Amino acid sequence: MDYPDSYYSATMTKTDPTPVLEGGIDTDVCVVGGGYAGLTTALELARRGIGVCLLEANTVGWGASGRNGGFVSPGFAESLDRIIGRCGLETARELFDLSREGTRYIRQAITEHLMEGVQLTNGYLRVQRYPGAREFLNLQNLLADKFNYQIQVLSIEVLRETLHTELYHHAWADGDEGFHIHPLNYALGLAKAAQKSGACIYEHSPVLAISRTEKGWEARTGAGCVRARHMVQCGSAYMKKGVAKIASCLLPVSTYVVVTEPLGERLNHIIRTPAAILDTRRASDYYRIVGNDRLMWGGRITTRPGTPSDLAEKMKKDIRDVYPQLGDFRIEYAWQGTMGYAPHKMPLIGQMEPGLWAATAFGGHGINTSAMAGLLIARAIAERDDRYKLFSPFPIQWAGGLAGRFAVQLSYWGMQWQDRMAEREGFFK
Repeated sequence: MDYPDSYYSATMTKTDPTPVLEGGIDTDVCVVGGGYAGLTTALELARRGIGVCLLEANTVGWGASGRNGGFVSPGFAESLDRIIGRCGLETARELFDLSREGTRYIRQAITEHLMEGVQLTNGYLRVQRYPGAREFLNLQNLLADKFNYQIQVLSIEVLRETLHTELYHHAWADGDEGFHIHPLNYALGLAKAAQKSGACIYEHSPVLAISRTEKGWEARTGAGCVRARHMVQCGSAYMKKGVAKIASCLLPVSTYVVVTEPLGERLNHIIRTPAAILDTRRASDYYRIVGNDRLMWGGRITTRPGTPSDLAEKMKKDIRDVYPQLGDFRIEYAWQGTMGYAPHKMPLIGQMEPGLWAATAFGGHGINTSAMAGLLIARAIAERDDRYKLFSPFPIQWAGGLAGRFAVQLSYWGMQWQDRMAEREGFFK
C-alpha cells in the first residue's frame, strides 16, 4: 500500500524498495511494526550485534509515524501530577528522565546517521487561550524543583509580538530540548540506519498469526514466517485484534492535519517564530511553519473512523478563528492519522510473556516516547537491562473494546465543553 496523500509523502526522500518476506527465517528477534518504536528497536538491536528481522504490513512509517505533527519534546500524554499520584515522585522522575533521553536520542540519531530531509527545527511553545497564569507558574515550579527541567514563561508583550492573535494570554517556551521534524523522513532515516547496521526489513508483509514455539516465537505472513527467540509487538492502532494480543489493549484515536498553500510574507508576519506551537486546551490545536511559508495545522481529536468530506473547510475555519488576518487561502493537503492510546494515557512497554514484548500506545506524545521504548526494549533483550519495569504501574490491560472507544469520545466532548467554558469565563476547571 502506498503512503497516504499528505504533505509528508509529497516531500519524502527517495527510498529503495525492500523485499516482501518469502520463506522461513530464523533469527534472534522479530519486530512486528515499522513505525518509530519498531525501527528504533531494530536499529539498536542490530547495533548491539543481535540478529533482528522487522515485518511491516505496509511501508515503514505508513501509520501514525508518518502522519503526525512532527513535535518532539520531553514528557508523556499523561500529566506529571497524575504520574506522581500513580507511581510516586522518584519513579516519576526516572520516567521523565527516560522521556528526555528519547528526545535526545532523536536529535543525535538525525545527526549521526545523516538523515536526509528531516528538517530539524528548534523551538517548542505552549500557549493558553484564557487569562490566569497560575497553571503555567505551577508547572514551571514543579519542573524546576522536582525534575531539574527549565521552562520560560513569556510575558504577554513577548507573546503578542511573537504570535499576532489576541486569543492567547499566556505562553511558555521549552528550555532547549524541544524541536520539530519531518516525521516521515525521520522514519525512513531510521529504516536506512537499521538496514546499514544489519537489520532485515520486509515491507508489504502483514503478520497473520503469532504463536509460541519450543524455541521461542513465530510470526507468519502470507508467504513466509520468522522464527525468533524474542517477538516484539510495536504495531499500534492499525493492528488486527485477532493477530496481536496487544491490539485489544489500545484505543484508536484520530486527529486531522492540513497544510496550506504557500502564504508568503503574510504568514511570517503573523507567526514570528520557527517554533512548533501547541495550545493547552484538552482538545488542542497544534501547528508550525513548514516549507518556509506554509502553515501546517492539526487538531479535532475523535475516536470515530473515517475522514470528514468537509475536513479542509473545518480546519480552515479553525485557523481563521485564531488568525483572521490571514484572509482567504487554499488548503493543499488534508489527512487523518490514527494513534493508539492506553486507557491510562501512558506507553505500554514490557514483557507480556517470556520472550513476547510490547512497545506501543504512544498517542499524544509519540515521537520521543517511541524512541525511548525502542531503547528500553533493545537494552532489555541485549543487555538484560530491566528499566522497562519502571512502566509496571501502567499495566498492559484490555482497553474496553467498543465501549471503551465510546467512553473516550464522550470524554473528548466533555473536554471541548470545558475548554469553551474556560475561555468564556476565564477560569480552568
